[in-house]
Amino acid sequence: MNESLRMEIAAQNCRELISKVPFLRREQNDGRDELFTGRIAGALLPCYYVAGDVLFVQGEIGGDMVLKKVFYLNPNLKKDEKYFCLTGKLHVLIGGKRVTVLRDGAFFGEIALIANIPRTATVQAASSCMLYKLTRLDFENIASTFEDVKKKVEDIYNERMNKIRLDEEARKLTVAKDISTKISFLQRTEGDDRDKQWVLKLSDIMTAEFYTANQEILRQGEQGDAMFILQSGNAEDLFDGQKISLLQPGAYFGELSLVNISIYTSTVKAVTACMCYKISKQSFYEILEEFEEMNARIQTLLG
Repeated sequence: MNESLRMEIAAQNCRELISKVPFLRREQNDGRDELFTGRIAGALLPCYYVAGDVLFVQGEIGGDMVLKKVFYLNPNLKKDEKYFCLTGKLHVLIGGKRVTVLRDGAFFGEIALIANIPRTATVQAASSCMLYKLTRLDFENIASTFEDVKKKVEDIYNERMNKIRLDEEARKLTVAKDISTKISFLQRTEGDDRDKQWVLKLSDIMTAEFYTANQEILRQGEQGDAMFILQSGNAEDLFDGQKISLLQPGAYFGELSLVNISIYTSTVKAVTACMCYKISKQSFYEILEEFEEMNARIQTLLG
């Protein structure tokens, strides 16, 4: 079968799936729309999964997107009425908790084609699945020959990244306000405009860190150099290998390492995929230089 015919057949089979992804739709009416669709369809790689298989994990860097076409044998039908239905499902998990279900025709992971950022969720097969995968490399090679597609992708990338940045700044500011009321040495209550500036500076030095299940976030006995605020997922606090407590979103740990020369007194290990905001001791002392009264207050608290 020649390449042209193969692309035409692939395009016909996958046209509906491709049309659901905004930046994979090309409607220039210049005689090249079908060529683009055919090349995308020809680049789709079929993948097969069984219930329980994990397609990708929250926090890992994505390199491909998936268009889903699921087939499963309905066990509730009578013996002579078994059908392969164009239905089925995948579970989307954030912090180990199911937040939504993806069914036939869904697509996900598309941002991985245009941005080198961590996956925002884990996706796990809930039934036997057949999926089509499009890799970033294949997409970039195809898009490079279609200037209008390149421009559309750039616009989408800038829009998405700006939204991600604004959302992230808002989340960090909320977390900074929360911990500045709960941790005594982070409280600034002078009643002036610099109270807000202090909280804003705290949010600015937070960095997002991602951990997979069973990965250590910090280890007992190691020199403390940062504090962490758990944002998603669950973690366990261990002393000498024994579980002390289960940590859930909103929990913070390692805070004394910011103001003291100390070692971590316990190990914190991710139970599920986790995201934490991290404040390093170095960055914390850098903002203390701008707030001398906070530095003096901390020294007083430490005696």
